[in-house]
Amino acid sequence: RLADPGSRVPGGARAWTPPRTVLLLLQLWRLVPESAAESPWGLPVVADGPASLAKMVMAELANLKLENKPWPGGTHSLHYHYLALSEPGPDLPQFLAVGYVDDQPFIHYDSRVDRAKPQAPWMATVDAQYWETETQKQRAWAKVQQVETWTVMGYHNQSTGMHSTQRMFGCEIREDGHTHSFWQFGFDGQDHLSLDLETLSWVSAKPAATRTKSWWETERCYAEYDKAYLEGLCLVSLRRYLELGGQSLTRKVRNLHRHRTKQDVERES
Repeated sequence: RLADPGSRVPGGARAWTPPRTVLLLLQLWRLVPESAAESPWGLPVVADGPASLAKMVMAELANLKLENKPWPGGTHSLHYHYLALSEPGPDLPQFLAVGYVDDQPFIHYDSRVDRAKPQAPWMATVDAQYWETETQKQRAWAKVQQVETWTVMGYHNQSTGMHSTQRMFGCEIREDGHTHSFWQFGFDGQDHLSLDLETLSWVSAKPAATRTKSWWETERCYAEYDKAYLEGLCLVSLRRYLELGGQSLTRKVRNLHRHRTKQDVERES
């Protein structure tokens, strides 16, 4: 739960009434069973029951509009980078997650510590429930990406040795009000798959990625959820983090690195 800078609860922690997007995401999270971590997003791969309800929630998330409030000037972004290793290494976490607002780290999860922790001073005032929720979320992601790592290794005929997968996703709002989102997946530091948000299809970066593409496209709901998150909750969260960060984030316009998609390249050619 993200705190509203204008409200407080006893003990100095900040409280916040979540918007509809957050309530929908929490509803979706409750639908996900622990045993479903074998598939992307940990969603149940069935056509009825919890999966159907999950798809309905995704659709509502995708249709939600941002609050009608002005954004701080300049270009702002919210990005997450996840790294999973096939096996533990010396002084290396098997799973690492870092979140960035305007290229500034604000949250960090290390599987060795097994807790989500603030990386920016302005996040230290967020209440304990937020950190517990983030910890649970990153634990679930660690399980999902671990399975993905081992599966992609098999697609590359690799059964031993140190290998890694990288997941990068996020959203950005530019000075002119236009938004941009991306979702990318890598293997051993090389591009593997990216999500085409217009067609909801996975784009293979190399022939070896086609088997992963087929696996992920078995259930379209994975891409639907990603799109709903990127175009809904991600932007709502970005606004809240900018409010929390205040002048440390908004006092100057940053020249942010932009992740270019296949569609960007085609438009420029």
